Amino acid sequence: MAKSSLVTHILMFTQSRDNDALLINIISRNFSKVLVVEKIRAISEALRDLAPKVIFVSCETLQESLATYYQALDDAQNGKICEHCVVAVISRHDEKDAFEAYTNGIIDDYLVARPLYELHRPVVICQHLLKKVGLTEGSAQKTDFLKYRENYNDAAKEIIAKGIERKESMRKDFEDSLSQIDKALDAAADRIQKHQTVKLDMDMLKKTLSAIKSDEIRPELLKIQNKAMQLLEQVVSDAQSSFSAENMLFSDETELPDTAIINTKPVLPAASASAQPSPTPTQTATAAAKPTVSSPLITAAVQAKPSPAAQDKTPKVLVIEDDEISLHLTKVLLGNYKLEFDSADTGRSAFACLSNREYDLILMDINLPDTNGLYILDQIRTTANLNKQTPIIMLTGNKNKNTVRQAIEAGAKGYIIKPLHQTSVIKLFEKYQLPLLQKA
Repeated sequence: MAKSSLVTHILMFTQSRDNDALLINIISRNFSKVLVVEKIRAISEALRDLAPKVIFVSCETLQESLATYYQALDDAQNGKICEHCVVAVISRHDEKDAFEAYTNGIIDDYLVARPLYELHRPVVICQHLLKKVGLTEGSAQKTDFLKYRENYNDAAKEIIAKGIERKESMRKDFEDSLSQIDKALDAAADRIQKHQTVKLDMDMLKKTLSAIKSDEIRPELLKIQNKAMQLLEQVVSDAQSSFSAENMLFSDETELPDTAIINTKPVLPAASASAQPSPTPTQTATAAAKPTVSSPLITAAVQAKPSPAAQDKTPKVLVIEDDEISLHLTKVLLGNYKLEFDSADTGRSAFACLSNREYDLILMDINLPDTNGLYILDQIRTTANLNKQTPIIMLTGNKNKNTVRQAIEAGAKGYIIKPLHQTSVIKLFEKYQLPLLQKA
């Protein structure tokens, strides 16, 4: 297949087109925008082309495949690299090593293709990984699954058909919800520009976004998340007016708050003192726009005052948070100060950061997709971790006294109700005598 100027979605590197002829034929028959190459330089060029893609690497051994891909990756480091997934095409005797490479994140998947026993496996891998990088290219034309299943009994056909119809109805309902949210965010942004009152159905927004599990609708999700985050940056209230001392607890404070749960959601500024949202089954957020381009999260030019010995130090901060919107707002807030900032959204990525770098402060969410913050906290405090002595502040959306107590007993130095505000950041840095200097 000759190289073309068209965008490539699937790149196939092979050392032998003859040996991989069947695999190439299956992928090319089911997907468009496939390019087959034989030079490492071609992989590097594909990586520098910012269109997302799936890369298959087929060498004689897994070792050669890994060396080929990572050499190409190293050669492409001078510029931006596209989002991509890499698949090692292997022989049966390399399967154990390939599985280890997959579980350790060295490759995104592997395919036993010498010989190729499962003829549809390449299609399944391509479909899954294309969705993972945000592409929705389908494979061959879909057919009526049950129409040609003569060996299925009538009872099985009936229940399967009913389930398929139900799933299709749920998919359409969900797409309608995404469309409604998209339009609501556009309308809210327009009203903010006109300094008019804004009402958002926050329950619907949270329910819909939290229900998104499939990579198939990732482009729509990213678009909506981007709009939501831009809107939040414009209407979130000033931290000085919404911050409460009850939102923070340090381990050296003697008493836990009496209130089991404290609601500290951002209070959106009303158009007037009387413009309060009326209580309805659906929570609404009412806000009037502020004539400013910068985020109101960082309006006050207050800076923490460290000890003289710490003045020249650049604090290193790790935020462990899986909620993209919350993490974005935290980055906006901390991005205005002279800090070295890392983030992790899973327990596995958090452990990687904690094992390779010593931090001055760690902000950690309680709930993570693959573990919880209390487990990570326990591992840090009970093992020879680089951050054994680092202050760890737990983040959560509510304050349950039992959870607070568990966190403090496990070694947490403090507890903050999200969202993170400027005032709480200043208090934290003063508490641990870390410099908090605003960028020029």
